[in-house]
Amino acid sequence: PNILDTLRADSLGQAAVFEKNSRIGALLLEETPWSGYPGQEAERTQRLLRLADPAYLRSFNEKAQEQFRALQRQDGGFSWFPGMESSYLLTLHFLEKIGDMIEKDVLSYDNELLYPVLSKAIRYADSLFIKNTAKEELRDLGSGVKMYFFVRSAFTQIPYGQEIADIATRLARNPVQAWKGASVMEKAYLAVTFERWGEKQALKPLLASLREFAVCENEAGCYFPNAVPYEGPMSSQMKAHALLLRIFTTDPILREGITRWILDRKQNNIWTSRPGTTDVIHALIHYGGRVAQSPAQYEILQRRTTYTVRNRTEALLYVSLYEQTTEDLSAAPPYANGLEITRTWHRETDYSPINEGDTLRPGERILARYNLNNEKDRSFVHLKASRASCLMPVTETSGVHWSSTCSWFRELKQASTEYFFQNLPAGLHVIEEPFYVIREGTFHQGSMKVQSLYAPQYAGFSAGGKLLVKE
Repeated sequence: PNILDTLRADSLGQAAVFEKNSRIGALLLEETPWSGYPGQEAERTQRLLRLADPAYLRSFNEKAQEQFRALQRQDGGFSWFPGMESSYLLTLHFLEKIGDMIEKDVLSYDNELLYPVLSKAIRYADSLFIKNTAKEELRDLGSGVKMYFFVRSAFTQIPYGQEIADIATRLARNPVQAWKGASVMEKAYLAVTFERWGEKQALKPLLASLREFAVCENEAGCYFPNAVPYEGPMSSQMKAHALLLRIFTTDPILREGITRWILDRKQNNIWTSRPGTTDVIHALIHYGGRVAQSPAQYEILQRRTTYTVRNRTEALLYVSLYEQTTEDLSAAPPYANGLEITRTWHRETDYSPINEGDTLRPGERILARYNLNNEKDRSFVHLKASRASCLMPVTETSGVHWSSTCSWFRELKQASTEYFFQNLPAGLHVIEEPFYVIREGTFHQGSMKVQSLYAPQYAGFSAGGKLLVKE
C-alpha cells in the first residue's frame, strides 16, 4: 500500500548506492558496462509509477487481453513463437498468472474480452492433461498431476470433466500419497490446491511436513534449501518461496522469516525481469505482512562517534554506516564482512610457497593465488589487487576468464589488476595470476580489496606483506 510513496521518494531505487558513492560510480563508468544500471533502474521505477494511473492500467489491460486473443491458437493453447504448435506448459503458465490476477481482483473472471480466451485455454489444458500424462503418474499422483491441479484449482467456476474430477477426489482423499517424497516446490503446489479446495484436513499434515524443511537464521531469515529439483518456467527457488510465503501467511515466524530471506536476496542480487520476480513481488505485496508493507519510519541519533538507528515501525530496515578515513594501507588490519580475500605466493616451477623473507631473483616467474571467500550469492562484485612494482603480469591483455566455480572480467592497470564478477556464487573461489620478477629491491606486495558494488557494506581487505628480490 505504501510502495508508490516509496518509489516517488527514491526514484533510483537500490541503484541509488551507485550514485551516492562517487568513488564507486566513477569506477563503474571507467571500467564496466554496469554503469548503465542506475539509469535502467530509474526507468523501471517510472514504469512502475505509471501503473498507479487508472486510465493507463485500464488501457494496458485491454491491449494485453487483445494480444492474448491474437496469440491464442485455434486449439486454445499458446505457443512459444507464432507459427509453432501449442505448448501445454506455456498454456499452464498463462493460466497460472491469470488465476493470480483474478484472485486479487486485478481481472474479472467474466470479462467479455478475457472469458473466451480463458475458457478455451482451460479446455485445452484439461484435454492435454488426460491425453499426455502417463498412466503411472496419474495413478501415483506424480509431479505433473500436482502442477496441473495447482493451476486448475484457481478456476473452480469451470467444472472438471468426470475423469479429472475422479482424480481430484482421489488426490483430496489421499494427500499423503501425493506429497510423500515430493520436493518442497511440489508440496507448495499441493498446499495452494488444498487451500483453494477448502480441504483443511488434508492441508494440516502437509504444512507440518513443510515446516520440517525450513531453516531459520537470525540474519538471513527463513528459507527452504533445495526447494526445487530443477529450474524451469514454473519452478524456481524464488517462485517456491513466494508460494511458501502465501502458505504460511498466518504463521508470524515463518512469514517474517521468508520475507526477510527474500529481501536479503534482493539486497545482494539484481532481480531481472523473470517470472520469478513477479511471483515474489506479488507475494510480498499480498502476503508479506507489516514487515514488508509498513512505511519505513526511523530516526538517527549521533553522539560523537556513536550512531544509533531506531526503527519506529514494524518495517524491516537494512542499515549501513559508512566512514571514510585516510591511513597507511600497509599497516591497516585485515577485515571481512561477507566477503574475504587472502593471497599466497608460489614459485611457478614447483608451486612451492613463498613466505615473507624468502628471496626472489630477477627473471623468475611466480604465481599469486587469490582466495576469495563469499558467504552468499552476490551480483556485481569487484576485486582490486594492487601489485609490487617489481612484478610484471605475464598476461598483459584484459578480457573474460573463468574457473570451475565462477567467471570474471580481468582489467589490467598500471599498478593493479582488477576483477569484476557479475554473478559470484557463495563459496570459495581461487584465482591464479602469474608474474615476472623484473627488478631488485624490497617491495610492498600491495593491498587487496573486494567489495560488492551492489551492496557496498559487504567487503573484505588484506594489506599484504613484503617481497625481497636480489641476485
